[in-house]
Amino acid sequence: MEDITFPSEIPEQPEIQELKDYWYALSQANRSEGDPAPKAPALPPRSAINPSHLKKYLPDITIMELTQKNDFHVRLFGTNLADWMGPDRTGRTLTNITTDIETTLELSKAQLRWLNIMNRVIAEKKPLVWTGPRFDITKKHHQIRAISLPLTQTTGEVEQILTALYLYIPPREL
Repeated sequence: MEDITFPSEIPEQPEIQELKDYWYALSQANRSEGDPAPKAPALPPRSAINPSHLKKYLPDITIMELTQKNDFHVRLFGTNLADWMGPDRTGRTLTNITTDIETTLELSKAQLRWLNIMNRVIAEKKPLVWTGPRFDITKKHHQIRAISLPLTQTTGEVEQILTALYLYIPPREL
């Protein structure tokens, strides 16, 4: 995936660091008293997220739920995402993300990118900051800046992934 980079932070996008800090605070709150400090952070449960704490981020958030190997159900698709990606994808799966939607998205590349990112988050069980070009063939100069945060529901394993995506449009050079 040469088009994606995984920086530790994106200074020009403070929301990413804020969400990362929020996730780690939830992770610490999810530890049992007396637990030795493990090597990996504890996965926060989805129920620990207070939507009022995320109000300013909600338009830029998608929540995907793992349904079966290599497929994800879109539980939430923020309004800002719909503004720049096209119609709301809430209720769709990754495999049918653009069915009946007219799009200029390079679908197979976008699906592969999402699968790779989601699978990496599942494997690492910690926040993943990433950036890469937009897959709209008419807007390849746009950059996506994002953070993907793993969540659990009941099993203690990654069951949902909250991703905040921000569109960066570089200034045109004169």
